[in-house]
Amino acid sequence: MDAFGLFPSPLGFEVLKYNESIDFTKIQWVELNCKEIGQNFIDKSKVSKNYKILKKYPLLNKKIHTAISDYIHNILCLNRDFQIVSSWMTKTEVGCESDFHIHSNCWFAACFYFDCGSPITFKRQKESFIDSEVTSYNVYNSHTWNITPEKNLLVIFPSHLEHKIAKNEGDAPRYSLAINILPKGNFGKGDSEFYWPSF
Repeated sequence: MDAFGLFPSPLGFEVLKYNESIDFTKIQWVELNCKEIGQNFIDKSKVSKNYKILKKYPLLNKKIHTAISDYIHNILCLNRDFQIVSSWMTKTEVGCESDFHIHSNCWFAACFYFDCGSPITFKRQKESFIDSEVTSYNVYNSHTWNITPEKNLLVIFPSHLEHKIAKNEGDAPRYSLAINILPKGNFGKGDSEFYWPSF
């Protein structure tokens, strides 16, 4: 039998040619809230204090813009201009992780990885399967799906997809760049039309 994904969530992938080194020790980091479970605390990822950090790296900014344009215009075939409205670094120490979350108030989100590290885990939004034993996991029946970072990998996805940084089981901090994307200019039709200003 043949099968195809009806209305799948479009994830875009591209390994960018980028060789600039970034000194992560010079970034100001902010602690995220810890989650208390009994008497123990699970450490969470840290984020940069600067939420417009991509402006400090114009070459990387340009390459990411080009990749997002390809995703929006050539993969999704949308006739829409866009803008990156926020960008920040994440730092996940050994043994740490993040909670599942979405990127609210934006259109698409993206993550850029400076090196290999713990996966980004995506979570199925609605479950329609009767609880059954699975003989082989695939994109049709899995509750979660891991994408393992590699050096200079950019992943673009709809912002409503729940995701998390999986526990860092390596021997060094995991660094990534997170991005939020909104449309630019007139968007929508009729009573749903809106003009997105430049941010």
